[in-house]
Amino acid sequence: MRILFMGTPDIAAECLKALYAAGHDICAVYTRRDKPVGRKQVLTAPPVKEVALAHGTPVFQPRTLRDGSEDENIRALAPELIVVVAYGCILPKSVLEMPRYGCINLHVSLLPKYRGSAPVQWSVLNGDAETGVSIMQMDEGLDTGDVLYCKKIVIDPEETSGELFDRVTAVGAEALCETIPQIAAGTLTAVPQQHENATLAPMLNKEMAEFHLTDTAAHIHNWVRGMNPWPGAWFITSGGKKLKVMSCRVAAANGEAPGTVLATKPLTVACGEGAIQLLEVVPEGKKPMDGTAFAAGLRLKTRRSLIFLLLSIVLWFFGYNAVTSKYSVYASNILHKDYNLTLMLAQAAAIVAYLPVGIVASKIGRKKTILGGVVMLAIAFGVAAFLNSESPTMLMNAMFCLAGIGWATINVNSFPMVVEMCSGSDVGRYTGFYYTASMAAQVITPMFSGFLMDKVGMTVLFPYAAIFVAGAFVTMLFVRHGDSRPIAAKGLEALDMDD
Repeated sequence: MRILFMGTPDIAAECLKALYAAGHDICAVYTRRDKPVGRKQVLTAPPVKEVALAHGTPVFQPRTLRDGSEDENIRALAPELIVVVAYGCILPKSVLEMPRYGCINLHVSLLPKYRGSAPVQWSVLNGDAETGVSIMQMDEGLDTGDVLYCKKIVIDPEETSGELFDRVTAVGAEALCETIPQIAAGTLTAVPQQHENATLAPMLNKEMAEFHLTDTAAHIHNWVRGMNPWPGAWFITSGGKKLKVMSCRVAAANGEAPGTVLATKPLTVACGEGAIQLLEVVPEGKKPMDGTAFAAGLRLKTRRSLIFLLLSIVLWFFGYNAVTSKYSVYASNILHKDYNLTLMLAQAAAIVAYLPVGIVASKIGRKKTILGGVVMLAIAFGVAAFLNSESPTMLMNAMFCLAGIGWATINVNSFPMVVEMCSGSDVGRYTGFYYTASMAAQVITPMFSGFLMDKVGMTVLFPYAAIFVAGAFVTMLFVRHGDSRPIAAKGLEALDMDD
């Protein structure tokens, strides 16, 4: 088919390449005028012009078509069909009626949704689950013509508008090549649009890219994706500078004030609802960097959260080891074994088991791992009930070790669950710190428990243990509130870039 092609940007260039590859006769190409680009304002040809010239096709670049100055030229080219893809000029009625098969337009949305110049971006900004391409028979309105062809495209929840545009471009070029032969064969049915369902997709600008952390995390996430690669979602800091956010991810929060720093690796900030992880940012006048590096530059820390977490670990282990100390004394008395040896075996086994227990918990979950610890304790206590001073020493020692591992398994996995229940803070954010601190506490606190037992006696050891555990519970309440320095008052605006 003899085609006159009209288009300007990259998507149009890809469609033009596809039409060449399909063997169509491209009689001429209309595109916008060359424009100065970059800081040096180098006069640059549109992508469509470069493709057309590479194929030896005549190129025309009029300022407008509406004044009728190009009517005679288009009539002389005698196209059977005019294909329009992001041309940027309005076609007058005289041009629309000129070709035998009229004029068709590739629009990158499921019409009548998102009429206008930025349909891909707005589908991402609004958090849509799908978009698509439409090929319509053009009329004098703005994207109001009858639809000849539609194809849906699923939008990935983490996909940016730039990434989606690349996929839509490929689908659109393929759709044109499928549709044109059907137009020639007369096998397509034009379906009028339901104009009452129409929505607009106006051109983006830098001002509308601003967001605030008082918005929901879902909205901010969509805004960042939709404004990538241009113009880039941003906010104003207290220093009066812009900070662009090029990539982020939705995270959980527990009612913290918008702008509260929940973590720095990655930089996680509370929003009006939920939280976001700022994965890649661009400070004004600087190169792109990850959010963690940005937080380090501003000395944002969650140090106080870690202090409260450490204090709760110590108190928790004091209570835990007071209980295990009593168990060791009980076992020693029954078996007429040395108490210190009994306790040392149980504690040593517990310390050695920490890393394997952590690995197992990461694979099967904390609840199942705790159940395994309960089973180990049941076996140790069950077997110990039948032991006496005449029982094999190796079997006795094995039961002490099994009991120690069982206690450790329950303790190391129940503590994070209790922290989460009390404060809503996920200890998984501090995994390395938690395991290091808990192993240290496991080594140190038995000494204190032994000292306490000598001073207060066995009868009141459990009340003391209960006091320690209660103190741990109270301290846990402050874990998620430990770093209350807001990274923003109304978004990230309270953050001082000169800090």
